[in-house]
Amino acid sequence: MKPTLKIALILALALLFLFLPVASAQSIKDFSIEIQISNSKALVNYNLETSAEQIQLILPEDAKILEISANYTQENNKILADVQDNKLALSYETEEFIEANKYFTADFQIPETENLAIRLILPEQATLEKAYPSPELTSDGRHIILDWKSQNTNDFPVFVIYNEKTGSLAWTLAIIAIILIAIPLIILLAKKRKPKIKAKAKKPKEAKEIHLLESENAVIKALKEGIVWQKQIQLKTGFSKAKLSRTIRNLEARKLVKRIPLGNTNKIKLIK
Repeated sequence: MKPTLKIALILALALLFLFLPVASAQSIKDFSIEIQISNSKALVNYNLETSAEQIQLILPEDAKILEISANYTQENNKILADVQDNKLALSYETEEFIEANKYFTADFQIPETENLAIRLILPEQATLEKAYPSPELTSDGRHIILDWKSQNTNDFPVFVIYNEKTGSLAWTLAIIAIILIAIPLIILLAKKRKPKIKAKAKKPKEAKEIHLLESENAVIKALKEGIVWQKQIQLKTGFSKAKLSRTIRNLEARKLVKRIPLGNTNKIKLIK
């Protein structure tokens, strides 16, 4: 074999072995994510099965790792974990997914996964108002449980509105007492009230402002003021690039805005 051909073959094999771990590091067969909401925080558990030796995962910016079944390195909100026996388990805590104690919003950006299963467990005795996409609903008698499944995906946004029951017996008795006191006063005032007083018609709420998060309202307001470029919206709202991208993605998934790629930036259009 000629020396030049031998050197070329060695370089080709070296490049192959150099890039093989990178290509296989992100191949996941089964990925399950379980989230339990408690006290304005989300406890998140990852369990995945993969043939790769290493996996890179992107966590929320405020994520606090509680337990992981492998050695890992971390840079900001990115972790690179060594996989043992083709399995990896990770638990962390975050407040980023919860807003106003009634909104759960998350955009799970994960490595390419053949079978993805997401389970969300609402707080005890909480009631479900709205969920996107539509989940499978079950209950353990104390919590409402939402399940989603997807195949061959690496991006899965979830939006849920729920109501927590925070009342107690003391509050219930206090409300009953107030009602009993208020009824005679209401009857007395009703007798003195002038007839034929027309109540002011309530202004209808704009459909697109119903159930908007504070961050989503800020983006919608910026669009109504004529700001259309994503970079302009970032400067106007003061959001980080990641938070703005996640907010726009949620609005786009709910068909409230449209993102138009132009060059290396995006133009954001408000859907009327």
